Amino acid sequence: MRLPSFEYRKWYEVELNCIESVRKRLIEQNNENKYCYRGMADYNFICISTFYRHYLSKYPNLEWVKTDVGFESNVFLPQINKNLYKAEAIDILDVFNEKLDELGSKKLSLNSVAYLAQHYGLPTNLIDFTADPKVALYFACSSHFETDCVVYMYDIYSYINKFSSLFFTGNIPYRMSHPDGTLMSNKEAGKKHYSLDQKKDFLYQS
Repeated sequence: MRLPSFEYRKWYEVELNCIESVRKRLIEQNNENKYCYRGMADYNFICISTFYRHYLSKYPNLEWVKTDVGFESNVFLPQINKNLYKAEAIDILDVFNEKLDELGSKKLSLNSVAYLAQHYGLPTNLIDFTADPKVALYFACSSHFETDCVVYMYDIYSYINKFSSLFFTGNIPYRMSHPDGTLMSNKEAGKKHYSLDQKKDFLYQS
């Protein structure tokens, strides 16, 4: 099975080769609690979802083309039928949900079904991250001692901040409502999304 190769990821990579650099870069930098982390024991193991890997295995004859991924980097990626990809990812969750119903499970949201499917090893589009850099370090360093490991660090609020700013420009394609059903102005919606509490609620509900 062919997988994407990200040899061009050097532009965002920082090498940590001693405990002190790990402590400063990963532990102390998380004071604002805005980062999430994923630790992987093998540096060469590509961080992609299990369903993406499953899809590439199921359709081995996809056409691969050089794709601009930003930062002046081009990567060969498969040309995926997006509608088929989404439908098959949801089909797995639907079947899993049906089995849960047969076993007497209470009704669950799609998110909860996806989390359970991920936990039990089904291919999903979820990728596990943690808010604790020490947990990520454990998964990165607990095996494969003969290879370099990797920890991905991501600002979980970056897209929410960008999304919130759109409300202030008036270019957002839909409107938010007050509890009484009246529409919010763009300014009101922007303030609602920009508050930290609302951003946390958005993350946990999404």
